[in-house]
Formats: sequence, C-alpha cells, structure tokens
Amino acid sequence: PQENTQQDMRNPLVERSIMMHARICTPFTNLNKQQVADMYRELGLMERLYPYTRSCESHNPSYLGTHCGECWWCHERIWGFGKL
Repeated sequence: PQENTQQDMRNPLVERSIMMHARICTPFTNLNKQQVADMYRELGLMERLYPYTRSCESHNPSYLGTHCGECWWCHERIWGFGKL
C-alpha cells in the first residue's frame, strides 16, 4: 500500500476516496482550485459563493476574516481563482 504523504495528496494521478469517514464526505477532494473555480463560473456562483470561502491559515489576529496573501493557501487561492 502507498503511504499517504502531502505530495501524494496534491498529485493529480492519485485518486482519493471522497468518504473520509462513514459520515464525512469530501466531494471535491480530487479537484484542484482551478477546477473548483471553473465549477463556480459554470454554475454562476462566483459572486454569490466565493465571498464566503476562506483559504488562509494565518493565525495573526490582524488577518481575522480576511486573507494574509502570503501563506501557501493564499497563493493556491490566487492560482486557482485568480484573486484572494
């Protein structure tokens, strides 16, 4: 069995189960942020749904409710959606 590493989690050739546990489903686990952004656009949800999402993991209180723009997750958000 292949060990699950961070690199494997981001490898598009590795498909993960969408069921984490019996009661937790992660339907977008095999999609990257660009694919999610494409879904938002196709469904006309970008302006309605995007403002409610958050990617930043900064623990700095000055970024509470916003994005730092510097962490890996913020950079991935910019890469996928083209904006913070």
